[in-house]
Amino acid sequence: MYDLVAAGTVRSNDLTGENTINRLRAKGVKKGEITFIFDGYSTPDASTHYAIKIGIVPDPNMKLPAPTVRVSDFRAEGFVLSVTRGTTLLTITELRQLEFVIEVYRL
Repeated sequence: MYDLVAAGTVRSNDLTGENTINRLRAKGVKKGEITFIFDGYSTPDASTHYAIKIGIVPDPNMKLPAPTVRVSDFRAEGFVLSVTRGTTLLTITELRQLEFVIEVYRL
């Protein structure tokens, strides 16, 4: 059974979670990674698992090739997305230009 626990279209500077499900919002950003959190988040353990779908909203000004996004970690402060272009970590400036579509399911 999958339960949708958070979702929205968010940027790395969206710290409020307005217009998202369960206030999905950015918690922090540094070179190559963004941490997101939502109301009700807890670090996964033996009884809590998350499945996360991530997409980048297309932008005609986006530098190619398009960035690759993956979940890299679950921390107490939220789940971490790693964002690269090839093998290069995106800069904070590049990350701030991206808009993500995220759906988080609890298993």
